[in-house]
Amino acid sequence: MRKKHFLFAALFFAALVFGFSACENPNGDLLNNGDDNTGITDNDSTTNNPDQGGDNNGGNTKPTTPELPTLVATGGATDVAYSSVTLWGRINTDTLWAFPNVKWGIEYAMSKNNVIYHTTITKKICTTELQGMNADEYSVTLAGLEGGKMLYYNAYLLINDIKYIYGEVDSVHLDVRLTVNSNNSSYGTVTGSGDYAFGDEATLTATPNENYYLEGWSDCDATELTRTITLTCDSSITANFVLKPYLTVETNNSGYGTVSGSGYYMLGEEVTITATPKFGFEFVEWNDGNTDNQRIITMGNADVTYTAIFEVIPMVIAGTENGYDYVDLGLSVKWATCNVGATTPTGYGNYYAWGETEPKTTYNWSTYKWCNGSYNTLTKYNTSSSCGTVDNKIVLELADDAARANWGGAWRMPTDAEWTELCTKCTWTWTSDYNGTGVAGRIVTSKTNGNHIFLPAAGDRYYDDLRSAGGNGLYWSSSLNTDGPDDAWNVNFLSDNVNRFNGFRFCGRSVRPVL
Repeated sequence: MRKKHFLFAALFFAALVFGFSACENPNGDLLNNGDDNTGITDNDSTTNNPDQGGDNNGGNTKPTTPELPTLVATGGATDVAYSSVTLWGRINTDTLWAFPNVKWGIEYAMSKNNVIYHTTITKKICTTELQGMNADEYSVTLAGLEGGKMLYYNAYLLINDIKYIYGEVDSVHLDVRLTVNSNNSSYGTVTGSGDYAFGDEATLTATPNENYYLEGWSDCDATELTRTITLTCDSSITANFVLKPYLTVETNNSGYGTVSGSGYYMLGEEVTITATPKFGFEFVEWNDGNTDNQRIITMGNADVTYTAIFEVIPMVIAGTENGYDYVDLGLSVKWATCNVGATTPTGYGNYYAWGETEPKTTYNWSTYKWCNGSYNTLTKYNTSSSCGTVDNKIVLELADDAARANWGGAWRMPTDAEWTELCTKCTWTWTSDYNGTGVAGRIVTSKTNGNHIFLPAAGDRYYDDLRSAGGNGLYWSSSLNTDGPDDAWNVNFLSDNVNRFNGFRFCGRSVRPVL
């Protein structure tokens, strides 16, 4: 990034505000402006002794004029940097060896006119006095300059403290500085910052972070990630990164089907989105009314959401028994479409204690029909003497079956084994909104024929409270828990699991009949 600038001419340097008194004559006048030798006494004598003709008189006596063009040669500029440079020259020792008290220096400024007219210039003198035969090549390093600008300079000699200025004003352009920024370092990174020689080319690169893109550069409309610029002055350029628009592809119910296509995409990018219904469900439409389950959309400049609307394939009614519909799931029994006490598949229906056929307001041992007020005073359906009267009945009699008592015909409560069959031979899909009704529960779809029933999450009754309605479903079987006859078997489901479960017989729970 640094350029060597070599100047080979007979010249010397320009002046600024910081000076050395040795660089001026005692009267404050410059003795030579590069065009003549004003103030210098010419002498045709062949002697090279500057003291010939009288005393120095404090340095005011003008010495014999040297052969000016042969005194000094300006070599040029090296080590050019942003705010510093090294200027060097060669001294003709053959000419100067006889002169005592010889020094050389430079005058420099950031304006050419300041050097030409000797105003607002800085003087720098070489720290080594040139005494006789030791004179040769000397250099001086300037630092703290105004970076990125042109430096003008000229050379001079001091012989007995009298200044001689040589040659034309020369110049060197200091390095220029490029600063490359990111509008946000968490959006993307950039490279290219640094100091460059005047006129050099610099390569700028922008690297967006994941899910971001380069919107443009601050100095132009370009959107290329890599670009080249020519540097002629200090520059600060910013890469503007922007988050890509996000496409959200979702479903109205994740249990009904799956979708694909979500992600960050560029403006104008074409994206394929897909909706795939699960077994027992069907795709209806997207939220914008489009009915193609696979389609191409074009991204705009803002986030956007597409929702795939799935529905349950309509329940296939296989028949009616005593005025109540049933569905054939390809299992050992036919299942009713709704709970006892309900008139639709989404109705909660009534709550029954196990072995009771009427709903009530309070559910506990003191109100339970088949005990004398406690779990260890059972009067029917008991296999343990510690729980009361033992009769070893383990399945509800039809007279105590809430399904048969309320629906008649061939309806009855399912056994524990029939519930187990329903669990293992069907898929149980949780929904918080069954077909837009707002009712939560499980869609139970046959793995055999794809038909289904819906079991609402009706909760249960415990003492005077209705518990967990909308979040939990508890359905009685007709089977006693023989290991603990104060309990009976039921199915219990939440949004994340389905369990075979036993619970206190006095609790009020849902009943779903079978044929």
